[in-house]
Amino acid sequence: MSDSRFYRGLEVTLLIYRRTEVVGKRARNDDPRFDAAVRIREPAAIATEPRSRVFKLDVSAPFGTVGDAHRASKAYAEQLIDACPANCTVFDADE
Repeated sequence: MSDSRFYRGLEVTLLIYRRTEVVGKRARNDDPRFDAAVRIREPAAIATEPRSRVFKLDVSAPFGTVGDAHRASKAYAEQLIDACPANCTVFDADE
């Protein structure tokens, strides 16, 4: 599931996906837990070759609901963008 929006002129896509655990050689997908990542991209209207980068949320445990993952992803993307110094972009910064 993904959800795109703009924040400070950058396109932010929230990437929420079900955690799949492998038990033996079989994948289990019956536990409704979620992981999340964000893709931050320059809009195509601004750059001829827009840059893009994906950042996975580093959390100790998976999210219990899609809503929790969504809210955490949105906050994480905004924090990444806001934390960049004036002479740097989120595409250049270390995670």
